[in-house]
Amino acid sequence: MQINQQVKLIVAEPWNFTSPEGDNKFSGVVCEYTNSNSGEAYLIKNNVPFVHNGAKVSYVVAMYRNKDVSDKNMNIAYIPDNLTHQFNQFDTIFDKLQFVIIGSIV
Repeated sequence: MQINQQVKLIVAEPWNFTSPEGDNKFSGVVCEYTNSNSGEAYLIKNNVPFVHNGAKVSYVVAMYRNKDVSDKNMNIAYIPDNLTHQFNQFDTIFDKLQFVIIGSIV
């Protein structure tokens, strides 16, 4: 993935995921990238914010599940809006993310 790239995310889990863009999908633009202790991480601004588990989700963080196996499968976490400005210090905010979605970038 590259900065400013438009991406579409297909959600595998939770199986009943719905966004304003439809069932099991949402899209966004890659805003930032960092390499952390946990691997490559991408900050994605959703094209259309959605509500998930009671939280308005405007941004997500996508990390490869196992890039050696697939460069499409991602763990996708909710990042609160007030932490996006600290994304370049990813290791210090990692524990504040909520990993809620498993999906693929297409």
